[in-house]
Amino acid sequence: MKKSIMENKDEAIANGLIVPDEQTCKKCHNPESPNYQPFDFKERWEEIKHPIPE
Repeated sequence: MKKSIMENKDEAIANGLIVPDEQTCKKCHNPESPNYQPFDFKERWEEIKHPIPE
């Protein structure tokens, strides 16, 4: 995607950006997964989120 699109969240979403939430993660991280281990979404999100730099 072009940088100009990525600088505008609404435009980025309209062009296919996925803003993950707990349900997005649980598509793979669920008890049916062969390597599943329970996890706390809020805690893990703090480790993987990509905040906007200051």
